Amino acid sequence: MVPSQSGVDVVRKIDGLLAQIGDDLQSRHVVFREELKKIARGTQSVDLTLWVEEGNGKVAKEVMKLPRQTFEPGTERYNRLIEYVAVCLNIRGEILGMRRVGIETGDGVDPDMFLTDVRKYFEMEFFITLRDANFGRPIEWQTGRIEQGKIRVGQVRAGRYDHGKAIGLVVTGTDIKTVSLESGDIVYHKQIMIDQEKSLSVVLEECIAKAAREIDADHIEEENIYIGVPGPVDPWGNIVRIPESAEVTREELEALQKKYPKISFINDANVEAAYHRIVWAGDIATNQPTVSLVLRKGIGFAILVEGQSLSWVGAPTETHFRVNFAADAPVCNCGMKGCLELSSEWVATRFLHLMSKGGIELPSEFAGRAGSENGGGEGRHDLLAEDVGTLLKHGGGGGAASTIAARVFREYGRNLSILFGELARLMGVSGFWVVLSGGMVHQRKQRDEIVKGFAEGIDTKFPGLRIEILRRTNEAEAKEEIIRYERAPENWQGAVGAALCALQDKQMKMRMEPEVKMMIDEAEDAVPSEIAEIFYTEQKLSVQTIIGAAGASGGGKSHFIKTLKNRLEELGRSDKRLEGVKVKIITMDDYLIQKEKRKRGGIRAKYSLKRLWGDLVAINVGDTIYHPVFDQVSRVRYTRLGRFLDEKSAMLGHRLSENNTELFRRINRLTEWSGEAGVKLKPVKNTIVIVDGILALDDPVMNKLYYDYRIFVDAPWIWRLCAAISRAQQEKWYKGANTADIIEKFVFKRPEEEAIINVTYLDADIMVENDFYEKSVDSVLEKLLGEVYQSLDKNLHAQYYIVYALMKDHGYDAKAIFNEKLESINELIRESRIEEMYEEGAGVKLMERVCRMAELCGHSRKD
Repeated sequence: MVPSQSGVDVVRKIDGLLAQIGDDLQSRHVVFREELKKIARGTQSVDLTLWVEEGNGKVAKEVMKLPRQTFEPGTERYNRLIEYVAVCLNIRGEILGMRRVGIETGDGVDPDMFLTDVRKYFEMEFFITLRDANFGRPIEWQTGRIEQGKIRVGQVRAGRYDHGKAIGLVVTGTDIKTVSLESGDIVYHKQIMIDQEKSLSVVLEECIAKAAREIDADHIEEENIYIGVPGPVDPWGNIVRIPESAEVTREELEALQKKYPKISFINDANVEAAYHRIVWAGDIATNQPTVSLVLRKGIGFAILVEGQSLSWVGAPTETHFRVNFAADAPVCNCGMKGCLELSSEWVATRFLHLMSKGGIELPSEFAGRAGSENGGGEGRHDLLAEDVGTLLKHGGGGGAASTIAARVFREYGRNLSILFGELARLMGVSGFWVVLSGGMVHQRKQRDEIVKGFAEGIDTKFPGLRIEILRRTNEAEAKEEIIRYERAPENWQGAVGAALCALQDKQMKMRMEPEVKMMIDEAEDAVPSEIAEIFYTEQKLSVQTIIGAAGASGGGKSHFIKTLKNRLEELGRSDKRLEGVKVKIITMDDYLIQKEKRKRGGIRAKYSLKRLWGDLVAINVGDTIYHPVFDQVSRVRYTRLGRFLDEKSAMLGHRLSENNTELFRRINRLTEWSGEAGVKLKPVKNTIVIVDGILALDDPVMNKLYYDYRIFVDAPWIWRLCAAISRAQQEKWYKGANTADIIEKFVFKRPEEEAIINVTYLDADIMVENDFYEKSVDSVLEKLLGEVYQSLDKNLHAQYYIVYALMKDHGYDAKAIFNEKLESINELIRESRIEEMYEEGAGVKLMERVCRMAELCGHSRKD
């Protein structure tokens, strides 16, 4: 097709722009996002939309308005566009992860062909991203938009670091660092070089055994141990890829994990980020995006936003994306030409090249290490980046070597500035706090030159982007024998970070014993007496007696609180000291925000927490409050008119919100003008207020200054899952009647639940253990299985119940299968590790395994 005259002019303008395009990434952004957009305004244009589901489930989109002529297949401009789109996807995938890609084009452009060409280029050029961006799984490609689903929120780096014992390690290409923590002190630290003659898994096991002896950890197999490793690791602590190395292999590391299943791996940059997040405390990480940049042989980094790892639970972020499009661009260790990641090896090679180009000889003590070099700056040599850093201080040869060394490190720093330009573009922020660590910045002068180059790059290419380099932590002196974790020397911060992550894991999984713990039956008698004593002896903190009661959803917390209320009121009738006592319950669920009005941000974003804490402060001084009312069935906060209509419908024998939830939601939305329904709570002197909610103990100020007594009610995750399955079978309105779906929901929210809710048990005055579900499941299994019950492993009753439910969902004769194939079921349970499920899709995978086992055992589904 011959273009019109105006089309010829447009083509000439496009080709002229592309002919002048620079070799750097920024010039491509300017051409494709700004200059071509200007041309598109005067001609036929196409809106190209890139949809990406990132690693945490968030869906992002980028829109480019381009002249239609850019999309003509077979032309150089089309090829350049394909390259640019693939580069943009590569960058987002490396920084934020990438699960799915969607591409939309306007009329007149074949979206299937365009998608195929982009995908082909991407898979050919960006093989590292292809493997890592979705944790080793294939990236899904589609034409059209991607709808937003659930977002996983990064684990909050919360914890109580002055309590407990933990072990952490970091493995590099050459050495292993091991640390033991006890009550916040580094009581053991050891560095050893990797011996190629010995198996790495054996060496690591020896390191762990020595560290365990220092903190009296007798059962290593029961210890939560974190090991920092180079290369990407998935959010569940499994290795995705280890860079090629003779000393460190994925097989050796996974052999150790197989022997000790509680070992978790974590990317070495993320483990240093965890350390800095903890040491720099909440204010810094909350107010500004913080980047922990680890500069060693390669470049590693992790991003913290609002105290959370941006890639939901610390998944890796990499720098293997193209920023240099020159024909002579250096080839990265990853094999990609023009990669952002300039290695420490590049520093030495670049230095020697510039020395050779300038006709400058190395100082005598380094002369024998230059080796042979070709004209491109490549060749064999023994010089290290550390040596180039040492030459910064060298005064020989008129200081020429020092000048060239400084130039190389500034080039390295300018290259790093590109990373922050891309971070700012993708995240929509205007600045970062940056923590620098790693061998490349260990020497002061070396660090200073890198920072200078970094600043030059920001000022030149990204004016207006604000970067603040945080000062280094107050490191301990070498002579100190016992060091606080906050003062770990820089070269030990990764291993200490790994130990702190292990400590967090213990707290999140509630493997550290609280000071006071009771079974629920005992607590139902003891806790009311404790609270009564606080009330009548006036030991309370202020005017009112306020109790905080927390615990994970479905753990029996609300039942315990109702029992507590009844017991206290009984005491009020029988004990003159408590005469006339009234107990008011404030349910945190009443402060839920309707889904369509919530900000995305995890558990905390679901609640009007600021309002709740404000109401408690008001109650504390005796003021009246009006708290909202939330309907658990229709999942909306009542309006005044909505509540009136619901109460009237209840008088007729049914509740509107129960019988037609969608209709009630619509009514409630339409009647917002009537104002929010509220419950008046006017506390008097004899009122005890109990706050019932999963986040009741989440605020440290409330815990210390306003609660007179703090309770945490706990039921293990797997027993709460059993309770949810049972409830789904019994209650029609309960969502999720399919067992696999219920498992998925429980697995999805588990990481955040552990990181935010579970850790608060250490702030409670008492931990109440609820064994009701355990007893209930035992009783149900005995009825369901009859004689087989006696042959069951008592430690696996919860798992048996879940497997039985999955069989029944799919029409199998579960009782017969249990009777005939109990050993096969036991094997499936051991291999599936249901109690340790965290990975997305775990419910579906378990369902498929159960169905496959049933079919292999000769059973078929009943119609």
